[in-house]
Amino acid sequence: MLLHEGDPQRVATVLPDAVMSVERPILHLTIGTLIENGWTVRLVRWSSDSPSVDEAEAHAARELDAVEAGVHLAVGFSLGSAAAPAVVDRHLPALWIRPLLRDDRIKAALAATLEPGLLVGGTGDVEWDGGFARTTRLQVHEVDDADSSLEIPGSVRATLKSLTRTLKRIEDFVRGLET
Repeated sequence: MLLHEGDPQRVATVLPDAVMSVERPILHLTIGTLIENGWTVRLVRWSSDSPSVDEAEAHAARELDAVEAGVHLAVGFSLGSAAAPAVVDRHLPALWIRPLLRDDRIKAALAATLEPGLLVGGTGDVEWDGGFARTTRLQVHEVDDADSSLEIPGSVRATLKSLTRTLKRIEDFVRGLET
């Protein structure tokens, strides 16, 4: 696990994907936004290169249980959304970037949560289900034409504009947790 120490009362546990690198712009910039806003950020490393959804959920549960803070935010990216049942059981607010909305357990957990949350996904991503996302109690930020990396294929400019809007939405959500 990598740790950036900030405010010990505001801790974000980042649960990345096992395949897509944390250097992908959306996750890298989300982590940077949390750090700029003074949060302690814990970046979880998976115990294997390709954990199953079950293994990821169990590992994430252990990582979530290791934190005591005033506000503990779970940030799940792609496979990291396997933590949804554990996050909901622990009544944690969450930021879900590119959640695996084709997985029934993840969907059930997201549908059941009463805690603040934000779902972020792109309409060009096969794992995204905007219709389902809008049926939950969670806030939704959907990016037209964005792929699994929340980038707009073939357009750097459109990707930059989209990432700027998405990061603003994420920052607004995170700041709302601090009040």
